Amino acid sequence: MTRRAALLFVVLVWVAALSFSARAGSPAITGAAATTAWTPVAGGEFRRLLSQPMTTVVGRTWTAEAAGAVSAAEVSSFVAARGAMSVSSAVSISAAEAAAVVGRCLLQPVCVAATAAAAIAYEHYRVKPAASVTNPTAPSPSDVVQWDPGLPPADVSCMGYANAGLGLKCLSAQAFCNTLKAGYESGYYVTGGSVAASGSGADTTCNFYRGNGDLYASTTIGAPQPDTNTACVPNSITLNGVSVPNEVGFDGKCRTGAYSQTLIVAALSAMVAAAPFLGSDGKSHPLWKEAVKESVETGKQSATGAITTTGPATQTGTGTSTTTTGPTGTTTTMTTPTTNYMYDGDTITYNNTFVTVTNNGGDTTTTTGDGDPTKPEDPCAANPSRAGCAKLGDPTTDKPVWTQKPVTYATEDFGFAGSCPAPWTLPLRGGASVEYKYDGLCSMGPQLRGWILVLTAFSCLFAIVSQTTKS
Repeated sequence: MTRRAALLFVVLVWVAALSFSARAGSPAITGAAATTAWTPVAGGEFRRLLSQPMTTVVGRTWTAEAAGAVSAAEVSSFVAARGAMSVSSAVSISAAEAAAVVGRCLLQPVCVAATAAAAIAYEHYRVKPAASVTNPTAPSPSDVVQWDPGLPPADVSCMGYANAGLGLKCLSAQAFCNTLKAGYESGYYVTGGSVAASGSGADTTCNFYRGNGDLYASTTIGAPQPDTNTACVPNSITLNGVSVPNEVGFDGKCRTGAYSQTLIVAALSAMVAAAPFLGSDGKSHPLWKEAVKESVETGKQSATGAITTTGPATQTGTGTSTTTTGPTGTTTTMTTPTTNYMYDGDTITYNNTFVTVTNNGGDTTTTTGDGDPTKPEDPCAANPSRAGCAKLGDPTTDKPVWTQKPVTYATEDFGFAGSCPAPWTLPLRGGASVEYKYDGLCSMGPQLRGWILVLTAFSCLFAIVSQTTKS
């Protein structure tokens, strides 16, 4: 290897080392592949990619929220600025979006078969899957679900007992006694008791018992009376092959069992948003929450909403300590870096601060500042175009063009006969002459040939090395 080639190799190694150092010094975040992804953003941010629709994630928790909304929270771990960190991200799904999720589920036979969403939609909103869908795996916004518009309840003549305080009419004797149970137990300081109706006609009586079976009160309620009650007719209806009670629905109407109208998903969404399916606590009914959950996690539907992220406020780094000894004593300085995190939707911003505690012979001073003096400065921040930081581009994909040329070797004749020269004659005065022969030298030729080749090789090598050194 020539010196030039060696120098080029050293430069390439140096550039590669600088490039690795620059990358290693910049923030990096990786998200768990099975949950949500976090990615680094220039300027000290971690961005969560939950702007994308939610899909199935193991460990997600669902919660019923006010006004028919549902929230889904999940925990994801990733490598933050100072090692592993876990944060919780929650998506708030509005009642309208929840209805759209369930509606899209009703448009896909596979989703309906995999969830309980259909049964809940049947019973509360009187909707069921359409007979046909344009594309069962990707419904069109124009696809519809079938809807039973319902009928108002009717006035029905009946015999029974009425509890005006509860607005109940036409109750059986036992049902009427059940409405009195709580009041009697409160008045007699009884818990865990029971009530039973006995007798008939004018002698019909409600009997109240303690938990051990002892009778503590009785009241005669007399014979049932004729009355008029507002109720759904008929009082039961068959849904999906099962007989269920016919009850007044979300809009004050009863089921008819005839799905005579259709709704696009947007219309269903607006209807549910106006009259959310609520539980007794004023939040989404537990069954509605389960319908949304199963539509997403089992039926593979997507749900979007506002994101709220929470997590650790800080991460403390490894401190550095220095000790110096001088004429006035020993001074110890301890610097501890901290990364501070701020959460805003799908973005986590962060900055670095540090605290330096100096102990000078018992006198302690504390200073704070921005940045992280325990980490070397990134050389690429000040000069991004330097050799180790600049992007070198991608190598070309052009293939070399190969050319074949024939090479002919021929012997060069320098005009030598290849034999010992003829004798040389030197004329002298008086007609005499002296003859010089080369026979002696020619006989030594084969012995000198090897030495001549060795000296020639060394001379050539010396010339090459000298020229390389000068260049």
